[in-house]
Amino acid sequence: MINKYYSNKILFSFSILILFMFLPSIIISVGRDSDSVKTNRSQFSPDIDFPSVFPLTNEDKEWIKDNLIRMTTREKCAQMIMPWVLGKNYVGDSLGLARINYLVKGLKVGGLIFSGGDVLNEASDIYNAQAIADIPLLISADFESGPGMRLSDGTEFPDNMALAATEDSNLAFKMGQAVSKESKTIGIFQNLAPDIDINNNPDNPIIGIRAYSDDKKIVAEFGNSFIRGSLTERVITTAKHFPGHGGSDRLRNSGIPGLSTIPGFGRYQPTIAVRH
Repeated sequence: MINKYYSNKILFSFSILILFMFLPSIIISVGRDSDSVKTNRSQFSPDIDFPSVFPLTNEDKEWIKDNLIRMTTREKCAQMIMPWVLGKNYVGDSLGLARINYLVKGLKVGGLIFSGGDVLNEASDIYNAQAIADIPLLISADFESGPGMRLSDGTEFPDNMALAATEDSNLAFKMGQAVSKESKTIGIFQNLAPDIDINNNPDNPIIGIRAYSDDKKIVAEFGNSFIRGSLTERVITTAKHFPGHGGSDRLRNSGIPGLSTIPGFGRYQPTIAVRH
């Protein structure tokens, strides 16, 4: 449902986002009229290293450079923002549709996080959003246990703990492949999974069976297998939750999770919560 052009350029857009994280020197100072400031090609080193999940060709790198050069500072900042939107039929919801159009055309955000709805409507929404984007959007969703976790007619898989109970991490690899195949058919190229929390607190109200295990080695084995399987389908994964939610005894949306069980993190909790 999404052509090869979008597939490749979405991954390139992700490289731009990563580039900002590791090379802040390319972000020029904001003047009185920041929207009119452009980046000069001389600011790019010919030996620049392009962090990427997937290998980039020289043509890919030139595409990234050319886009960075013509972007304003405001537009570069917007490329690091990914608002949440609902995947649904927007006929009759002019306000919801106007919001998406404003995010994509007006603010020029770097991507969208889709949640809810059904497969066909979400695929249609993604196609329409990509059609009006100047730079192809990085589209993500939380398909931790498969598209069926968010979409009414998507495929849903067992939770991580059930998968680890088989003691066969190859199943996690195959699950990563299957979830990614379905995701990219819809137009989603970043999965907000796997959950690699360690289930080491029986009072934790939210992780539980979402974790592979209370054994860090099992968690690492199955989590890595899921990631490798996903990458075979060129879908980006997101290991969560930094810096560890398995030992928490609180919900994230009811306050800052207590991380006193993790040495050294206690006094940094406010910063970590915001970053998360």
